[in-house]
Amino acid sequence: MLHSGRRLLLAGSTADAQRGVWAEARCVVTTELDEESELRAYAHSGSSVFLVAPLLRVVALPQGRRVVVGRIRVSVKGAGSATANPTVRATAETTGDIAADTAAGTAAKAATESAAGTAAGTAAKAATESAAGTAAGTAAKAAAESTAGTAAGTAAKAAAGTPVETAVDVVVQAVWAENDGWHQETELPAGLAEALFAALASPSHLVPDEPQARAMVMAKAFTEGSRNELTRLRAMRYELERRIADLLAQRRTTTLRAVLAEVVELSMAVSRARDQAREAGRSKLHSWLWSDGEPPMAPVHEAALRHCRAMDTELAEEDTRLHSLLSGLSTLAVAQDGEAQQRFNLAAAAVAAGLGLPALILALYGADAVLPLDSWASAWRALLPIGGTTLLAVLLAVRTMPGRAHPRHYATAVVAVLALVAILFVAGALAPAP
Repeated sequence: MLHSGRRLLLAGSTADAQRGVWAEARCVVTTELDEESELRAYAHSGSSVFLVAPLLRVVALPQGRRVVVGRIRVSVKGAGSATANPTVRATAETTGDIAADTAAGTAAKAATESAAGTAAGTAAKAATESAAGTAAGTAAKAAAESTAGTAAGTAAKAAAGTPVETAVDVVVQAVWAENDGWHQETELPAGLAEALFAALASPSHLVPDEPQARAMVMAKAFTEGSRNELTRLRAMRYELERRIADLLAQRRTTTLRAVLAEVVELSMAVSRARDQAREAGRSKLHSWLWSDGEPPMAPVHEAALRHCRAMDTELAEEDTRLHSLLSGLSTLAVAQDGEAQQRFNLAAAAVAAGLGLPALILALYGADAVLPLDSWASAWRALLPIGGTTLLAVLLAVRTMPGRAHPRHYATAVVAVLALVAILFVAGALAPAP
């Protein structure tokens, strides 16, 4: 567990006190997320309502941006304070009706027995029986009112309920870091948990008190927030395409291999997030763990599932574009290797032509007349043909090389030729006299 504590979630950036909900937030890290893990999490939570939403967040840290993929588990315990339990209320009403019917039957029976008495009875006996019947009726009525009152008290107590306990587990499966090129991190940085809790503040929602409605609204809001993060993922792809364009136009010095690696890493992040969205939609946010039939708050539940399906579709499109970009970069890498080989061949041919022609002339006429190079008169006669021929060959090679030739390329060629002439001059000056 990275961090835990009570946090205000889904409140947004507004000052509306009615929005958001206080929940016990925890951030945990795991590499395996499957159906068995959700069963264990539901059993461990001991909650009456349990839902799982996909997690996709792009958070900003001092070390750089992070792409976080995983799940968000929402568990709610308690009967709630806004709505009475309908089962308890129905039970209370049924108990009151039964008590009233029993009291009425007792009074009717007493009256029948009194009327069925013998006509020869005395007035005192009749009065006694009548008083007894009245007392029995009064007692039965009191018993019925007492029973009904007890049932109503039970229903009111059930309606009051216990406080709603809400817990949110942010389960991190994988994290990708931007610093030194996009790559998957093995050790999570400090401050990631707090950044994730801050990211769960949006989108803002009005969260009800009833447990099932609260869990449904929170799961739908977290799913909507994950879908909203696709805009930032798309912006990252645009940044990569911009860098590739600069690389092709030779406005950057970044190697193509590094850009290829970043495209592969982002494609992995997109695929992971798509897996979580697809699993959340297939399992219906794992509502089957506690609901046998159609879950409550069906419109909200269906809206959450629509977000999951839309997230799956949009992530599939991003994955397709990244793979297309990867295929294009692979072809470009092969073309760049061919261009590099062509440049090397041209440079080798230019150097060979620049050195070979003067060497052939010196081999035909001999170098004894100019060696040693102990004076400028002998030095320029020997080095001028070599330097001029080599410079001409190198400039032609730069002009005909693939790609755009910049002034710095010509300057580099001139400096290289001058360095070669200087080396030949030193070697000629140190040569022994014939």
